[in-house]
Amino acid sequence: MDENQETNVTFPNCRLTEMGKEYMGMVRKRKTGKPCMNWNDFSDMTKYPEVMSKILPLSVDSKEMKSFQEFFINRDPRSYVNFCRNPGWGQRPWCFVSKDPAIKWEYCDIPFCKNRGSSVRVQVDEERLGLHGEEERVLLGVALRTVAQIFDARFHDREGHPFVPGSRGQQAQLLS
Repeated sequence: MDENQETNVTFPNCRLTEMGKEYMGMVRKRKTGKPCMNWNDFSDMTKYPEVMSKILPLSVDSKEMKSFQEFFINRDPRSYVNFCRNPGWGQRPWCFVSKDPAIKWEYCDIPFCKNRGSSVRVQVDEERLGLHGEEERVLLGVALRTVAQIFDARFHDREGHPFVPGSRGQQAQLLS
């Protein structure tokens, strides 16, 4: 499948943006068709500083490297098993493919959602997002604080929030 091809698949099983930081689907094969490795197998970033500095973004201060967990929405790489994700600033969702003798990663073949420029139908699996047991205001079955954290963790100011106009201000209003 051509990753630039739009499909009839609904979000979260497709990408809304080029980088696909919002992708939460269940593809666990890289572009070549071979299986991805578990994210948690790479949780100790101190063992692989050169590799991680190329793959995952570091904070501005090089002495202050983020923990591996901070790159994941719910801060739990185990919950992402071996699904394709874009926790750093890669071009699109990817996964680790080998650990020995060297760490390697490859991009995954994740299609774009059909009509991604218009409104999007979202199917939320609260357990996979780590929302179970939280008492918060809820909109469409999703805790608003968690929605804000997802967008902040995924987009910051680098890519913007193309499907949430004025997002930072709106998130603050939703949470107050």
